[in-house]
Amino acid sequence: MLWMLSLGYLLDVSNEEFKKLVEVIDQDKVKDKLYEFIISAKLEDRKFIEEESYRDVFYIRDIFSKLRDATQVHDQMEAASLIKGFLNKDWYKGHKDAGWYNSHQSRYDTYSGYWCFEAAAVTCIMGLDDSSYRDQQYYPKDLVHYYRANH
Repeated sequence: MLWMLSLGYLLDVSNEEFKKLVEVIDQDKVKDKLYEFIISAKLEDRKFIEEESYRDVFYIRDIFSKLRDATQVHDQMEAASLIKGFLNKDWYKGHKDAGWYNSHQSRYDTYSGYWCFEAAAVTCIMGLDDSSYRDQQYYPKDLVHYYRANH
């Protein structure tokens, strides 16, 4: 769902379509600050949550802690540094139990990339300079370029 929210933001889907994703999250009572950061960037009238409850109903992995922290800092260089660390150390390695992990080695040609759309969305929402991680292998820089060219 985090991928879909991120892609919905980056591809500038209509608010009506984006709200469909948000309705699913709300129905499941998922309260996560990273989700809400992306949602409130798209739906400006969305009230930001104070307390998270996702661990009760939906465990969002701790590997996102640096990315979540980046959304909470006001210094853009610090936020960019947190995202760079997240991409370099946490993103791929933290998904060892994901179905797509190591799919580039599959004999069934299932590999579609290891893009971290969440980092791209946070980068665009915060207006960060991504030059320190733009060429990182999991960062979808072309999608960020597309978003920035259209906004």
